[in-house]
Amino acid sequence: MIPKLDKLDYSILINIQNNAKITNLQLSETIGLSPASTLERVKRLETQGIIKSYHAQLDRYKLAIHLNLWLQICLHDLAQETIKNFKQALDQLPEVVACYQVVGEVDFLLSVLTTDMIAYQNILVNKLSGIKSIKSIKTMIVLSTLKETGIPIIPLGHF
Repeated sequence: MIPKLDKLDYSILINIQNNAKITNLQLSETIGLSPASTLERVKRLETQGIIKSYHAQLDRYKLAIHLNLWLQICLHDLAQETIKNFKQALDQLPEVVACYQVVGEVDFLLSVLTTDMIAYQNILVNKLSGIKSIKSIKTMIVLSTLKETGIPIIPLGHF
């Protein structure tokens, strides 16, 4: 069931997503609500699981993570046990920052971040190639990022 949210809830979500370090006082002033009411709404959004966690956005280049790759993965089969084992193997690879099961010519899309091609070659040869369920891997190198945002906060219905 989708929780009912109003204009103030959406405003809270937008502000927190843009700045997870915003204080309750700053947030309350921004949305025009008392600090106590603002805190109550934030706690409700957390309890409902809409706000799952708070994160810092890191500059990957300053951490020498210069290579952004998308991997198209096909498995030998899509049996539940195969997917479970595949996920467990991916959980051991911190360079795999996201994995999506998709419909189409491939089974999964993996987002991989690493330092350079030598590091990626090591991941490919020494880690991914050891996952028995993988049938094929196609690699795409991201040249540049034109847009990257958080989740779009689109109010449902009209206010």
